[in-house]
Amino acid sequence: MFAKRFISIIIVFCLLYDHVSLVFASKWDNNITKRRLSNSIVEESKDTLNEIDKTLRSIIVVPPGSKCPPGYRPDGKGKCPKLKESCHRDIDCHTINRAVCKNGKCKCEDNFTAMGETKCVPLLGGFCIKNYDCIINNSLCVNNKCQCKKNFMALEENECTELKLGKSCQSNEDCNGISNSKCYEIGKCYCKEGYESIGTSYCQKADK
Repeated sequence: MFAKRFISIIIVFCLLYDHVSLVFASKWDNNITKRRLSNSIVEESKDTLNEIDKTLRSIIVVPPGSKCPPGYRPDGKGKCPKLKESCHRDIDCHTINRAVCKNGKCKCEDNFTAMGETKCVPLLGGFCIKNYDCIINNSLCVNNKCQCKKNFMALEENECTELKLGKSCQSNEDCNGISNSKCYEIGKCYCKEGYESIGTSYCQKADK
């Protein structure tokens, strides 16, 4: 009798042990599955974000009717292109003022230079409306063109150097900033005959 009860207790214990083991194993497997799933989602999310980031770096897309961020102008497809983007024709770059398609990239036209990735600003000789359009130091907007201000001379298209007596020149025009001066054969600006220098930027009539 005692032996039968003991065997019954052992059987019940074994059944309970198996049940608990199955439950624990199930929870353990679920935790592992959840962890693996979570890691997988994180990795996939990282890949997706990387792709989105790459796309945004090359072009910003906005919903129809929305405005582009500052510095961007939308095209007809709801996109906000920028300089150095790929192009086939000038019209592909038309959303950026003074941009044209050169060698398959949107670039600023002649006499203009890029300011950031969304704007072309005038160099010397470039079209302007106001003085602040001209970004070259010591330049002004004169007759809708960026030019060096008085007593300054253009060096190529991106620099205005102060014009002083004794400065290098190639023609009399280079010395026009100083009244009564001219470019001599030695390639320097000096006062004309009959005039004498006052300081480094003024020629006055010499006393007889």
